[in-house]
Amino acid sequence: MLIKKENLIAEIFIIVFVGLLVVWMLSDVALGDDVNVSATIAGGIDCNYSTNTASFGELTTGLVTTAFGSTTIDITSNDVAVVKVQDTGSTTDPGLWYASEKDIIGSADSVGADTATLEAGTEGYGLQATTTDAGSGEVMTIAPRYDYASTTSNVGGFEISNINMASSTDAVAGRRIIIYLQAAISPSNLPGAYVDIITYTCSNTL
Repeated sequence: MLIKKENLIAEIFIIVFVGLLVVWMLSDVALGDDVNVSATIAGGIDCNYSTNTASFGELTTGLVTTAFGSTTIDITSNDVAVVKVQDTGSTTDPGLWYASEKDIIGSADSVGADTATLEAGTEGYGLQATTTDAGSGEVMTIAPRYDYASTTSNVGGFEISNINMASSTDAVAGRRIIIYLQAAISPSNLPGAYVDIITYTCSNTL
């Protein structure tokens, strides 16, 4: 079979062109930009609690009562620090629970509001938190629900679920949170022993 000279030249040119294109593409891949990948693992966190008990003693309708002693939490973290709080209550509603009589001192009040200003003779129970000058690093920020001074009767209510109580946006060393519990009762609250379990959790996760 005879092949015309013009066709042979054209085919050789196409083969050479395709070969050069492949070489160029391979060369372009080889010379492409690098992708730098980096990652970090969050540092640990250490929280020291001053006490694991609190007692209101005998509650009366004539007073708003602060629990004996305050809980102090000293926090050190190589990363952000988050302190969460969770209430046991009746297991369905937060508050001080009188199991045998199925009576509860609701938190923050009888209808479970997020915050309340406690008054003598009106049912309510909750937490106040504040920071101190202790430690260094990022200052801990108290969640608005609980950011009240112990000289007031304003409290934040608990929840059966875990919610943020305080947090930082960077590392902290020996930062301190002081927690106060307050309660008030109404004449409709039955006499007896009311109890609750509050769980504080420290982590690096919001």
